[in-house]
Amino acid sequence: MYSDDAFPFPFAEIRRLCQTITQHAPEVVLDRHRLVIHDIHPHIVTAGRPVQEHEHSYYEGHLFLEGGGIYVTGREEAVGQGGTLLHAPHVAHAWRAVDAPALRLLVWFSCDPLVPIPRPLAWPTYPDLLQEVALLLRDTAEGTAGWQHRLGARLTLLVSRFLSVGDWPATLRAGGPAPSTLLTDLEQFFRDNLARPLTLTDIAAHLGMSERTLSRQCMTLTGQTVMDRLQNLRMMRAAALLTDTAQTLESIGAAIGMPDPSYFCRRFRRHFHMTPTQYRGRIRDV
Repeated sequence: MYSDDAFPFPFAEIRRLCQTITQHAPEVVLDRHRLVIHDIHPHIVTAGRPVQEHEHSYYEGHLFLEGGGIYVTGREEAVGQGGTLLHAPHVAHAWRAVDAPALRLLVWFSCDPLVPIPRPLAWPTYPDLLQEVALLLRDTAEGTAGWQHRLGARLTLLVSRFLSVGDWPATLRAGGPAPSTLLTDLEQFFRDNLARPLTLTDIAAHLGMSERTLSRQCMTLTGQTVMDRLQNLRMMRAAALLTDTAQTLESIGAAIGMPDPSYFCRRFRRHFHMTPTQYRGRIRDV
């Protein structure tokens, strides 16, 4: 069980205060982005319990107030107290608690325009944010004069620290993204629309570039065509679903934009030199 002595507030009080904060959270405009808080709440996961892969239609920030976990989507990585995760809309993620209960603060928010959030080399740890959250809760609990005005400033600090995991502060650019951010923007668009049929015209229009310019820059930066890069991402996602879930081949194919099972199997075999069924069997035998 989670110990109420582990963080300066009992769990029930954190939950109550977070409800008050959510109700009074103002909209914020930061670096020309509109930030809207949808919900803030604490969550306890018992020791060793997994949180299965899932996704949201909004940004989800995690701050570990106590305990920690193992981020298990893709490359496994331990995250401890003060550890911060941020998942962009429609990006699948999963993790599990370690040998002690984990107390997380979850912040659900939207950001317009979107800020790409590629997975960092390592999820950052911000011990000072624990103190900031404690001050936020204490100020809300005491309700002293001006607390609602201070609330906006404290939430702006919290959300901006979450966004610093990705391409933040973001800069709105004319004529499409600069080459240094092109791959981030491109792959974020792919992940958001992996189940949809995409053409080069669609992708270039989203990035505000001509097809010729996009193709040339992608080839220069990666040595691959835009569509080859999309194909690789689809195959890697299919491999992850074959490894981590019991979904049918039809379901996996639909999830990566290949609803025809025969076509999906042909493309998968061409990429991995084995069928999806053989791949799943080999991984489970390891």
